[in-house]
Amino acid sequence: MDGEEGKVVDAIDRADEEVRTRGLRVSSIQDAEYVSTFAAPERRSALVPREPYTSIQYRKPKRYVDLAKKVLHLRSNSAVGEKTFDIFMESEGLIDDKESDA
Repeated sequence: MDGEEGKVVDAIDRADEEVRTRGLRVSSIQDAEYVSTFAAPERRSALVPREPYTSIQYRKPKRYVDLAKKVLHLRSNSAVGEKTFDIFMESEGLIDDKESDA
């Protein structure tokens, strides 16, 4: 027997000895009775409806997008799109600065 197999056999032997010395009852899974213990948690507050979102796609020369990433300190093209859209909305007075982060 290798080391791991020996450990398993020893553990089983110890369990058998404990059953005998403590007078424990051993049963099989077939003897078990099913009891449902799961209860779904209650909701503490009503769900707040979220504003629907959509995506916008447009194409611009890569050199311009790379320049915008550098100037705006962003890493992805999608971040450039989101930021430039926010800047447009703010500059047109359509939203205030706080709304652009939503």
